[in-house]
Amino acid sequence: MKRYIKYLFTLFVMLSLNSFAISSVSYCIKSPSYVFAGETYNVTVCINKNEISGSSKFEIVVPEGFVVESVNSSGANFIFDNNKAKFIWILTPKAETIDLSYNITVPKLYKGEEKIFRKFFYVKNNKVEEDEFYSVIDIVENDMLTQVVPEISENNIVYKIQIGAFANDISTNNLHVNTGNYKVEKLEEDNFYKFFIGNYVSVNEALSVMKKIGIKGAFVTAYNNGKRITIKESYKVKGY
Repeated sequence: MKRYIKYLFTLFVMLSLNSFAISSVSYCIKSPSYVFAGETYNVTVCINKNEISGSSKFEIVVPEGFVVESVNSSGANFIFDNNKAKFIWILTPKAETIDLSYNITVPKLYKGEEKIFRKFFYVKNNKVEEDEFYSVIDIVENDMLTQVVPEISENNIVYKIQIGAFANDISTNNLHVNTGNYKVEKLEEDNFYKFFIGNYVSVNEALSVMKKIGIKGAFVTAYNNGKRITIKESYKVKGY
């Protein structure tokens, strides 16, 4: 029996943090939603398997040219071939939760949005079950760090630095990050409370501040008339 969930990773505290359940199996995944081409980023996955036993497999499907490397396999045999990374257990670990960690390296000459598909195969009631879901990652050319972007703001496009997001409302004083003298803005969006710094008219300006504050996992987002869009979409609006 195949179940399918379309899941976009927008919750971000240092890394994107998402928890969701498919049938009796639940998942928690931390992954960035925004990276530079040529960089390697880390993903952690926890699988609450409940009563599952026997053989199982966790599979990641990435675009051509991407490379996946295992960091923590929880005793699984790891294989990466033909754009697929597989964690295979002959016997699923007895622990209630399976913890995985892996790195994904993005090709240097790459940009745009890509889907990263994930599947978990397991045996339940003597039948093979399959849970499938994916995330969307926005990949930006690395030369954007030095590229001169005109200081303009067509159609009210602004760039913000997202420094955290939570399912429950918290005070900005409880972020436990050093934001210096920069004012922190809180927005309720997609059923999460997200925290931002700034309203910048260019990506370069936002990146400069982001580098200065040095908050691990922070990333730049774009908004057009108050609506969140991708960096790529903001460039199209600006005509770059």
